[in-house]
Amino acid sequence: MTDRSFSAFCGAEHGGFFMGNRKGAAMLDEVEKQLLQQFEEQGRRTVLVHEAVLGDVLTRVSMQRNRHGEPVFRYWFGESRVDRRTFQTLTCTETRCPQHQSVMQKWLVHIGMIKPIRPIRSEPFGQCSLAAEEHIQLGHQVFTAREARFPVSLTCKHMAHAPLRISVKGWDVFGEEGYLAGGWAKDAPMFETLEQVKAWLQAQSSISTLTPSAI
Repeated sequence: MTDRSFSAFCGAEHGGFFMGNRKGAAMLDEVEKQLLQQFEEQGRRTVLVHEAVLGDVLTRVSMQRNRHGEPVFRYWFGESRVDRRTFQTLTCTETRCPQHQSVMQKWLVHIGMIKPIRPIRSEPFGQCSLAAEEHIQLGHQVFTAREARFPVSLTCKHMAHAPLRISVKGWDVFGEEGYLAGGWAKDAPMFETLEQVKAWLQAQSSISTLTPSAI
C-alpha cells in the first residue's frame, strides 16, 4: 500500500504523537533524529528502520537518502504505508481523541477488519440529554449506576490541531441512602464502564455495608 492509497482514503487528518518503542516512550521527532544521526555516523548509503509494536500493530519508520542526498522518511502502520501526519494520528495514545478514533476506524475499514459505519462523533461539550440509569442487584440490595459526563480538554503535544473540548462518559453509583462513589479520578472517570461498577460493588460488599458513611 502506498502513501496515496490510505492517506487519500482517510483525508488530511491532523494527528497526535508517536509513543512506544522497545526501550520506552519516544516521540516521532526523536525517532527521526536518532535515525538521521545513525545514518550520518555510518556514512554509507543504506536504509535504517525503527520498529515498535503498538498494541498488536507493528509500526515502522525508515530513513534513506534520495539521489540528491536528502534524507527521506517513510512510515508504515501495520502493512499500510502512510504519510507522516496520518502516522502520528494512528499512533496517538490519546484514544479519546475524536480525530484518532476517526482515522483508526477508517484504517480498520481500509484493511477489511470492519465494515464501514457512521463516523464517530463525540458529543459536543455542554449538550444536555437524559442520563441513562442501570439497576444492579447485589444480594438483597439494589444499586443504581447513573451515567455522568465530564468535560475534558485534549491538547496535542505536537500542536497539530487546536485543543479539543470533549465530553467523556462515566458512571456514578447510588445506594438506598444516596451517592456512594464515582466522579473524576486523576485523568479518567472512576468508573468508565458498568463492569467496573459491578466489580467495585462486589469488592465493597465484602468489607462494608455499602452506605455513604461506610465508603
